[in-house]
Amino acid sequence: MVTQNNLHIPDNLLSAVNEAASADGKTTDELAADALRRYLAHRKLEEPRNHGREQSPRLGYTEAEVSRLIAESRRENRATDYGRPAPLTCERDVPAWLTPAVQSLLDLLRLPQNWDGYGAAQIQEQLAQKALMVLVEVMENDAPAPSVVPLSDGGIQVEWPRRARNLEIEFPAGEAPGFCYHEDGSELESEGQVSGNYHRIQAYIANLK
Repeated sequence: MVTQNNLHIPDNLLSAVNEAASADGKTTDELAADALRRYLAHRKLEEPRNHGREQSPRLGYTEAEVSRLIAESRRENRATDYGRPAPLTCERDVPAWLTPAVQSLLDLLRLPQNWDGYGAAQIQEQLAQKALMVLVEVMENDAPAPSVVPLSDGGIQVEWPRRARNLEIEFPAGEAPGFCYHEDGSELESEGQVSGNYHRIQAYIANLK
């Protein structure tokens, strides 16, 4: 059964959509189509998952290696980012956000070509690995868990939509990872490349708690 291309949207929501579309340089139909594609992608990611696996072979890490990975990565990358030696620490506890983040990345890697029905590319494995490494570098053990969503070019976006504060880290195909942070009702907005800005991203994540 084919549903007619006729949707009813409440007036107040339609007004907000029109304003957002105008600000982004899109038509209302284009913005609505983008939102529906993302909704359908999220539905796919929420389908029953295969639990109980102790390792993530496509990402190359097992849970037994997580503590060493976190300690070594944070030490090396923060030393480079801050320009000073970092003490060697041992992360004994696996962060609560890590397992769901890895599972979400694995779910994205299982998406087929044209997963959105509009010609989207398969998610690139190296971008999933890069996203995981960046999360390990910028997130503390008690950091809030992010949402992980696919991009149509084969990239990945990690996001924290939290009340009036929003942080997005994008890993597009063929481009350097970038971030964007903004607070609703405020002029505070920051964006840039991830490289060299770990300390800023860490501060923004801390604001989301």
